[in-house]
Amino acid sequence: VRDGFFAGLLAAGDGRVAVEVIDAAGGIATAYNVARDAGADVIVGPLLKEAVEALLPLAGDRPVLALNYLGDDRPGPPGFYQFGLAPEDETAAIADRVLAGRQLRGVALAPDNAWGRRILNAFNARYGAGGGSLVAWQFYDPAAADFAVPVRTVLGSDAAVARARRLQANLGEPVEFEASARPDVDFIFVAANTGVARLLAPALRFHGAGALPVYATSAVYEDGLASEPDLEGLWFPDSPWVIDPDSRARPVKAALAGAAPEALAISRLYALGYDAYGLAVRLAAGPLPAAGYAGVTGRLSVDAGGRIHRELGFARIAGGVAVADRGAAPSPAPAGESPGP
Repeated sequence: VRDGFFAGLLAAGDGRVAVEVIDAAGGIATAYNVARDAGADVIVGPLLKEAVEALLPLAGDRPVLALNYLGDDRPGPPGFYQFGLAPEDETAAIADRVLAGRQLRGVALAPDNAWGRRILNAFNARYGAGGGSLVAWQFYDPAAADFAVPVRTVLGSDAAVARARRLQANLGEPVEFEASARPDVDFIFVAANTGVARLLAPALRFHGAGALPVYATSAVYEDGLASEPDLEGLWFPDSPWVIDPDSRARPVKAALAGAAPEALAISRLYALGYDAYGLAVRLAAGPLPAAGYAGVTGRLSVDAGGRIHRELGFARIAGGVAVADRGAAPSPAPAGESPGP
């Protein structure tokens, strides 16, 4: 995040901007006082959620761009902005996309942990508010090596297999049977990381879901991977930085890949820092407007509580690589608007 912030500074080439990095290991109150005493016009950070919570009661005398969010969608006081890579932006993008396509009945798979329940609840809330209905969902053990049972259960394949067996028993002869997904759903929503998705996606295809579109969060795809044939066909929302880098992002990503290729796996955090610099410069000039600008993490907008949201594009794994769907990418900045540093 820090390196991405300085990449934004260097790309802007603005010699009037001075940046001081303050180590918050000694406590948020101490770090905040150091920044205030140094005359900071804008304070960027901290990064961890608990540190943002600790900063909240101290802030108020100068703008703050926190790099995470307060819990329970809480707004901050005036001048307190919250910016991060919230997965809720991704679940909202998926819900809005399937609703726009009149895909009003779906099934879902999510890991049986706090992250999985957060993702599933966020998706279901947005999808349900728009008139959609999850007709079935299953939690799976993320440490498992075989996901056949939750996949068959959520697809209704077990019931179909049982019917075929009963028919075979009644007829007294073998019955040809091919697994197929339940006919009453329009799509599948999956919450999974890359490692799990490599097993889940083939299991879905094997158990008859091949014709259904499968949507996942960006956790299924690591930036910089050469090929992911097991993820073939998956749709996911992500930032332009990952799926459709522009003239700002391309040279920065190329330099990052040359200097530290292993860092591409977490390069979304680098992009977070890059956009944080652009937001900090705007914040130094006054309150952020609600209408957003095209950042490398998405098209950014601000709600009334100071929470910054990202509008994302979509990509599909085709031929083992992520291919941007430019028809669903964030809209361009309005005429006359700067796209940021």
